[in-house]
Amino acid sequence: SEVRSGAEMGHLGSPAQVSGPGLSASAGFCEVSTATRLLGDRWSLLIVRELAVGNTRFTEIHQALPGLSRSLLASRLRYLERLCIVMRQMTADVDGRSKHQYLLTEVGWALTPALRALG
Repeated sequence: SEVRSGAEMGHLGSPAQVSGPGLSASAGFCEVSTATRLLGDRWSLLIVRELAVGNTRFTEIHQALPGLSRSLLASRLRYLERLCIVMRQMTADVDGRSKHQYLLTEVGWALTPALRALG
């Protein structure tokens, strides 16, 4: 899936333009209904929210969500990757060490209006 920043997507696109596991663009879907079906547990919703506001590193996400264990965060991120909502990207820091960052895919960005609607 293509990854775009919120700024690149403008109003974040319409749900009819995206597809992924569990999403049917041809049938159409209600953003809130789809978001709650795919992200029904509270941690997945909060992880997507953190990615949408710019926390892309595992440690940043973990620090922003007190009460979420590291193992559960890793499990939720893998789940979101399988749904094509999140992608993991390898980057190199200034010392040449590789690091991972997590980014919302186009499907993930399409769910953000539903997150706003949920409060």
